[in-house]
Amino acid sequence: MRFSCAALLVCFGWLGCSSSSSTPGRDAGSLLTINAPIPGSGTTNAACSWAQFGQNAAHTGTACAPAQGFASVLATLTVDPFVEQEVLDGKAQNGEAALFAHYQTALVSGDDVYLELKGGTYTRCAKFITGPFGNVTATSASGGPCGYQAWDSQVWSEAYYHWQSGALVQVAIFESDWKPEPGDLAYWEPVFHAALDGKVLWVPGAGGTVYRVDRLSMQKLSQVNPFGAVVDPNAYVSGPLTVAPDGTVFYNVLRVLPDLSDASGVLVRIEPDGVTVHAVDYSALMVNPPSPTGSCLGTYQDDGTPLPWPPPDHHRVSVTCGSLRPGINLAPAVGADGTVYTAAFPHNAPNASVMIAAHADLSPKWSTSMQEILNDGCGVTVPSDASATGPYSHCRRGAPQGVDPQTGQMPSALVSDQSTSSPVALPDGSVLYGALNDYNSARGHLLKFDATGRFVASYDDGWDQTPAVWVNGGSYAAIVKDNHYFNYVNAQTGPFDITQVDATMVKQWSFTSTNTQSCIPGAGGALACEPDHPTGFEWCVNAAAVDANGTVYANSEDGRVYAILQGATLAQSRFLQQSLGAAYTPVTVDGQGRTYTQNGGVLTVLGQ
Repeated sequence: MRFSCAALLVCFGWLGCSSSSSTPGRDAGSLLTINAPIPGSGTTNAACSWAQFGQNAAHTGTACAPAQGFASVLATLTVDPFVEQEVLDGKAQNGEAALFAHYQTALVSGDDVYLELKGGTYTRCAKFITGPFGNVTATSASGGPCGYQAWDSQVWSEAYYHWQSGALVQVAIFESDWKPEPGDLAYWEPVFHAALDGKVLWVPGAGGTVYRVDRLSMQKLSQVNPFGAVVDPNAYVSGPLTVAPDGTVFYNVLRVLPDLSDASGVLVRIEPDGVTVHAVDYSALMVNPPSPTGSCLGTYQDDGTPLPWPPPDHHRVSVTCGSLRPGINLAPAVGADGTVYTAAFPHNAPNASVMIAAHADLSPKWSTSMQEILNDGCGVTVPSDASATGPYSHCRRGAPQGVDPQTGQMPSALVSDQSTSSPVALPDGSVLYGALNDYNSARGHLLKFDATGRFVASYDDGWDQTPAVWVNGGSYAAIVKDNHYFNYVNAQTGPFDITQVDATMVKQWSFTSTNTQSCIPGAGGALACEPDHPTGFEWCVNAAAVDANGTVYANSEDGRVYAILQGATLAQSRFLQQSLGAAYTPVTVDGQGRTYTQNGGVLTVLGQ
């Protein structure tokens, strides 16, 4: 990963959803659990599109209609045919049967649905060599690249489906030449993510280009290249495309050196005419950007400081910054006043991450450092009791209160390439961002910045998330994934919560995962289950949905999708495909109340 877990320190399963074994056991009964009705069930609003990541340009994840409920499976579609192979490679290389991939949100306009489909070939790994530090080198049967080092053998397409007589029928498909960033940079398979704008579907392409596609015929209208006529093989459309209310398109491009020693970011703006394009280097989005050759805050691993950390002198480590760039899967957000929000870090220094706001023309508005803005490290979330003989996951005895054990400085909030966290523009002009922290059991902090860029509050929560926002009268609340991956005191995992915080980042309620059983479908509609998760399952949702009533829709590693009422009451849950250490996946609720959710590379649509 871009910021490595230190040798001998606790590494938290690639910071993803952990694996789940599924051994047939006793009959767990019905596939459907109903505890309470969903208010407003059946309300329709066919004109309400879910057009992009986070539903809208602000990424608030707000549905315009309550869900119909989970009584019926309306459709199932395989979007990733390589899941079995990917999971086996994940287990062989990382010790856990997990799916290290990100998937597109289901895009819906009326009865038209647009889905990411993967094709081509997946190159399995056949030979594994474990190095002296536990690192695994893998090759294919022929000795060539495999797994995450051979993603480019796959092909990504955008498929157009239409609801006809209650069935989801494929109408047409557009095959893209987009390829993901190099696997040695990303490790988790990056997201391929289109966006809708009226009659146009915007689709990522090769070399930092995007395609304008007629969304009904799925024929190419044009290819927009922000860098002129030449397609740069080392440039990648990075993260979901964002379409502002006026039709302006924003997206990130990552320009990577072949040896991966550096990568720079470009923020692209395409005017509503679909022709005029502007490309601005990330360094130009800030008034005083860090120099690529300057010094940035590093970690004790960078200078080989022996454990336990921080050392007695808690000295400061410097690294060469590298170029400023966004996280690989980040989607820019657009506020009501046209402000564009993004987050970035110098390529070699995640501890120097920054929150950025630009004017609509991409001139700098404000930028705020996320470096050393927290105070909950040693002696707060991490015990300060480590000695020369361990436990090395803790802070050294006598460490300064609150510091990050890996830096000896006050903790920083990090932008991660393994995350899909994207900014969320709030109704009052402020902005949220779900950052990662490497010290608090690989959790993170939901950060809030006001309209002037001032860091005003945070909530210690799970990671890899773009929180949904429920606007209720004159107030709003954010719904966050609140997974506890590891407890320093008792070495247990959990609890795993969905939490709602108010506008000041204070918890209002939490819904805890209490299911302890991994399941697979059994005969006659029953489930075959094994009680192997005594503290519950992680919430594997990177972008939950919330409707006008405040009901929250989220999927879990236990293989179920949940509807949670305000106040943390379970409304409904439905088992999908399997209990799996799954990719962090999004949820869509369309204008007619159908719920689109994903598990194990399969999209399931639920309703009446």
